[in-house]
Amino acid sequence: FKARHGLDQPIVVQYARWLGRVATLDFGRSLHDGRQVGDQLFEALPRTLLLSSLSLFFAVAIAIPLGVVLAVRHGQPLARVVSGSLFVAYALPSFWVAVMLLLALATDHGWALFPLQGLTGVPADAPVLVRLGDLLRHLVLPVACLSYPLTVVLTRHVKSAMRDALSQEYVRAARARGV
Repeated sequence: FKARHGLDQPIVVQYARWLGRVATLDFGRSLHDGRQVGDQLFEALPRTLLLSSLSLFFAVAIAIPLGVVLAVRHGQPLARVVSGSLFVAYALPSFWVAVMLLLALATDHGWALFPLQGLTGVPADAPVLVRLGDLLRHLVLPVACLSYPLTVVLTRHVKSAMRDALSQEYVRAARARGV
């Protein structure tokens, strides 16, 4: 096994060969099923892009308005509660939050509202609206788990930037003029 995979060579030689293969996009064969790793990556790319783009979209769509509202309403009780909740959410590890969401919303121990795995659960010949609804149901938890950490961080940054902008001289001058 070691000789076949080059593991009997010095680590510098192994690294140089690996780097050369990666530079030519040759990721080798999977030890699990013997298929080309590049092919497996290419197959997973559409799902990865779908999850990533949806997560980024929802993180930005939630974080920017929430950060602006928290900055404008700074000091009010609801803003304090939301800011405190964001602080706690920032401290929680995202993998732990993901596991808790799965336990609460996708298993028999919780409400079992969402599926645990896969991208679809209906046949390919089902009506388009049924397939779309099933796809959305399968995407809710992964997108929520992926967008959660970014939403928290972006909200805090937007709030801070907006507070800085609101304290600028030109904003105070505009407010004094009734704008």
